[in-house]
Amino acid sequence: MKQVRECGFGLMAMFLLAGGLGAKTLPNVIIISVDAMRPDHISAFGYPRPITPNIDRVAKSGVIFLDATTTIPLTNPAQATLFTSRSISQTGVNRNGITLLPGNRTLAEILKEKGYHTSAVVSCWAAYHGRSGLQRGFEHYQDSGTGLMLELDAGVVTQRALKLLGSGIEEPFFLFVDYSEPHQPHDLYPAMGNQEPGLVDDDRPAVQKNYDSEIAYADYWIGVLLSELEARGWLQNSLVIIMSDHGEGLGEKNYVGHGRKLYEHILRNSLTISGPELPKGTAVQAPVNMLDVAPTILSYLGVKPPAEMEGRNLLPHIKTGSALEPEPMYYETNSTAVLDLPGLKKIGRTTPPTAIGLRVGDLKIVYDLKENTWEIYDLAEDPGENHNLFNPEDPDHRKLAEELLENFRAKSAAGKSLKLKFRP
Repeated sequence: MKQVRECGFGLMAMFLLAGGLGAKTLPNVIIISVDAMRPDHISAFGYPRPITPNIDRVAKSGVIFLDATTTIPLTNPAQATLFTSRSISQTGVNRNGITLLPGNRTLAEILKEKGYHTSAVVSCWAAYHGRSGLQRGFEHYQDSGTGLMLELDAGVVTQRALKLLGSGIEEPFFLFVDYSEPHQPHDLYPAMGNQEPGLVDDDRPAVQKNYDSEIAYADYWIGVLLSELEARGWLQNSLVIIMSDHGEGLGEKNYVGHGRKLYEHILRNSLTISGPELPKGTAVQAPVNMLDVAPTILSYLGVKPPAEMEGRNLLPHIKTGSALEPEPMYYETNSTAVLDLPGLKKIGRTTPPTAIGLRVGDLKIVYDLKENTWEIYDLAEDPGENHNLFNPEDPDHRKLAEELLENFRAKSAAGKSLKLKFRP
């Protein structure tokens, strides 16, 4: 359990803008974030073990994204991108412990300006308000209550959210709820009411068995939250997003965890969206990115996304199946967090990442700065990234490497201070 565990609008006159809702009561916006939850461990995404009935219920009533990736597999940086739809060079958040730079408008700030009541309950230490800057725009922001490295158990998070809902909150509201399970360390959690008997009593490696038990535990408490929202008559008038900030390594390539590698099982984040007038039981195959979430939410509400937002509005693709123009997706990661000591945040912001990557169509290139190694994978032919195709003599590969470095210079917080050159 993660009770105290160390870890790492007014009226909208333009509500009928194209792609938005009809003339109804403004929908609530509910984002439920589950740390390190891989989509391929969710039943609605095809996982054979029935460990997520409550998440599945939302997924089946809306849209799931089969190829969604984060910008960086770390909680604080990923959520900074989620709330701002801006690259790391703009948020300045390239690792846990770094504060969101001034001048970045958050989703909560925009919705608050439009008359939404904004509240958040978060678990992870990295989202602590005095450290992350993610509290901007939230009228109520409940975290661990301390700057120490703590996470909160999913039951505690849900109970806090229920107390908040019972405190006289009014519609329309924006509610962000953040769960830490199944973040490391992967402990074996007790079977809850949403699990079949013996579900976690199997002969798989302990890390996989424990990981699933934590997801099932989080799903149970998500179900409690959803039931309360439904009982109050709020769920049917809500845009509900259940997602994760990134994925998790469970022994693939001899690595358990996240934050140091850029393989697909670490970059892929779960993402499902359900709400009035959205298709039901729909699966989106096209690649999407964490940058796309906030513009899509705003467009759904009939609010024009600010020009500085970099992500795409996925609504036309969701509702009509229209073509989604592919865009290169830049990734990076860092291996260490930054402590709350004078000067360290500034240093941390300009410290080189551990690895950088770029996806262009089905091709993905990764450069490990520490090892000076290059990898290229064809994700269509090799989704497990088992066959490194990189050939330094191949002009197409060299061109892709240069494109990666160009994206690093433009989109990384350290891009201007570190003069990377292609050295095969």
